[in-house]
Formats: sequence, structure tokens, C-alpha cells
Amino acid sequence: MIVLSVACFSIGLCCFAYASHQSFITATLTTVLTTITSFGLTAVSAWFASEHWTFTRHCG
Repeated sequence: MIVLSVACFSIGLCCFAYASHQSFITATLTTVLTTITSFGLTAVSAWFASEHWTFTRHCG
């Protein structure tokens, strides 16, 4: 659930950067850093999911 809230916040942050007419550098930097952070969040989530799958498959 917290992953979903972080993803929604990140999307909102990017939308705010463009909608509030920030400078091009600010909006681009916000988008790039949000993309990097989202990739890390996805990688960690996939890692936890694979660990859970392995644990249940091998019965502990």
C-alpha cells in the first residue's frame, strides 16, 4: 500500500512541476529523478515479491 502512495506522490510531483510552469531544467530534473526513484522502488518491490514467492514455494 505504501508503494502505491509513493507512486501517486511521484506522479503528482511531476504533474505539479509542469502545471505550475516551473523552469524547463526544474521540470526535467524532477522527472528524471522521479524516474530513477520509481525504478528503484520497482526493483525493491520485485525483489520482495520474488523472496515471498521462493519462501512459499519451498515451504519456508
